[in-house]
Amino acid sequence: MCEYCEGQKKFCADGKGDGIMTMANMLDCLFGGSDGGEVARIERGMLWVDNSSGEYAELGFKINFCPMCGARMEE
Repeated sequence: MCEYCEGQKKFCADGKGDGIMTMANMLDCLFGGSDGGEVARIERGMLWVDNSSGEYAELGFKINFCPMCGARMEE
C-alpha cells in the first residue's frame, strides 16, 4: 500500500481548464492560501473527487485497486 491508498496523501490536478474559478480559489490566489490543486482522495475503497474547492458535493467512485500502486482495496 502507498500513501495515496492509505489516505495520507491527496491527488493533485495537473492542469485547470478555462472555467470560472471558485471563490475559495480566488481568495487563495489573493491571500496566498493553499494552491487549490488537491482534488481527489481515497477513503475506504472510494476515490472521492472535488473540483469545486468544497463549494459543492464530492463525487465518489468505488475502486478495487489503488490507481497509484495497484494495491487491492480492502472491503
